[in-house]
Amino acid sequence: MKYAETVVAALVLCFGAGMGIALLRRRNAAGRRMALGALLLTLGAAAHLAPRSLGLLFDWDTTHWRGLGRLAAALALTGWYLLLYRSWEREFRPEVRDRVVLWTVIGCVILRLLLMAAPANGWWRNGHDPLWQTLRNLPLAVLAAVTVLLYRLTRRENRALAPVWILQLISFLCYLPAAVGRTPVAVPSMALMALCQLGTLCCFLRAAKEKR
Repeated sequence: MKYAETVVAALVLCFGAGMGIALLRRRNAAGRRMALGALLLTLGAAAHLAPRSLGLLFDWDTTHWRGLGRLAAALALTGWYLLLYRSWEREFRPEVRDRVVLWTVIGCVILRLLLMAAPANGWWRNGHDPLWQTLRNLPLAVLAAVTVLLYRLTRRENRALAPVWILQLISFLCYLPAAVGRTPVAVPSMALMALCQLGTLCCFLRAAKEKR
């Protein structure tokens, strides 16, 4: 099982990095923006998965590094949703900015960062306090819900980006088992989440190609 996890982690990182390079080569604003998203996800996944894989393979004590890796992954996921919102805004509503949605997104990001900065999270000791796991993920849930709703409402305006809303919905639902604590389905659900994120990047790559 430990070797399977390591192989899956390596594949996810390789595909994420490859997708980022492919988006960067589109040489347009949307491509560069989502290339940054791919970079964020890849670095966050690497920080989270590398200590875990090393601990499994070599029986090393990677407690501190796993905790910091979880923090890096949480920051990367927050940035990812922010980039998804920004991409939606530039693609579908470049001239009309809904201030209620904008401030909801900004407020959720700021609140999540503040909650993540609390010492009670115990990142250094790889803590799993259920209360703080729930608190810091509530703003992320709102952020994810806003993102899913926006992409669903505009799904008929861009065929390439039409699947994004359902991919992000599945992705966040897969994130929940890992968000609430250590559960038997956490690892497979995170793998499915990674596939949904890669699928989202594929959608943006297709959209970038169509703009050429």
